[in-house]
Amino acid sequence: ISNPCDLGCIRVIDEDSPASVNLVLNYNSSTWSVGSDIRLKEDIHAIPESSNDFLRLKPVTFKYIQSAKEIQRGKAQPIKYGLIAQEVLEIFPDAVLMDENGFYRLDYDVIRGYHMKTSIETLQKVLQLESVVQSNYDMLAVMQGQGQENARKISSLEEEVDVLRGENQDLKSKVDALQAYICSSNPGAPFCNN
Repeated sequence: ISNPCDLGCIRVIDEDSPASVNLVLNYNSSTWSVGSDIRLKEDIHAIPESSNDFLRLKPVTFKYIQSAKEIQRGKAQPIKYGLIAQEVLEIFPDAVLMDENGFYRLDYDVIRGYHMKTSIETLQKVLQLESVVQSNYDMLAVMQGQGQENARKISSLEEEVDVLRGENQDLKSKVDALQAYICSSNPGAPFCNN
């Protein structure tokens, strides 16, 4: 396991938290990390199912309202991507904070937690559906095999019927010949047409 500060970093320290919980910003790789060791955590609970709620979020693009100084300097606001706190408040109230000026702020760590949970739920559903699809393919293959076997049986029965028709025609010809012979010798026989 590598040390995130091997190449240089900035640690953001909260005096009330253990040192390993503090935020580490690695300025050489543009990454950040926080303590995640189970030994640093308590009161651990699974995030409740959230996929339906997560789908209610409406990501938007926006620009922050410019200050008068920014307008005077001609500084253009870049397009940002995110969520509207008031909308998130209705869905995930634990992800919304209020600052000292009365403005809502989003705790994107909470949003990320719900996103991870939703991603896992979605993957589980995809895996279940893949299993169902595979079962259906397997059943279809069996049915196709049975269909091919049934087609062979039908073909064999049709051949047998053709043979029996030929034999039946042959027997009918013989019966007709016998009847003609008997009727010529004995025209009064009950099966002779007078």
